[in-house]
Amino acid sequence: MKTIAIAERCYFPFYNRVIALAIILSLVLIQQQLSSSKARIESDKMVRMLEIAVAKSVSNYRSLKMGIQFVNVGFGNIVSTQRIVAIVSPDSAPIKRHINEAKERGQSIDGTYGRRTRAVLIMDSGHVILSAIQPETIAGRAQGEKG
Repeated sequence: MKTIAIAERCYFPFYNRVIALAIILSLVLIQQQLSSSKARIESDKMVRMLEIAVAKSVSNYRSLKMGIQFVNVGFGNIVSTQRIVAIVSPDSAPIKRHINEAKERGQSIDGTYGRRTRAVLIMDSGHVILSAIQPETIAGRAQGEKG
């Protein structure tokens, strides 16, 4: 169910997720038990309003709790630090394979401007970003902005 999936993706503390999920489930159960169409429409509205509230709270929590931080990966290209899983060197065969697979999937972003690739940023979405800056430099920039 869409409503349950929204509550499971929430990034606020666990007990709030449980409460949101319980409210959504109870509304869905009430909705299924209602026989009149008018009452069913009202419960549909309540479920939609709760979905919107959960989505807004997730958005607010992410921006307030984690803060949106970016790191410069060269030539004016910036990347969200929260989305970076790894910053690696492109020299090893497994990383080269990973880059080729990402290119085949259409999830490769080349930010080198024709220069030699010195760092590969692997994102949580599966995207691979190529950069002409050393991995240590990018990691230092990301740590400097966090600290």
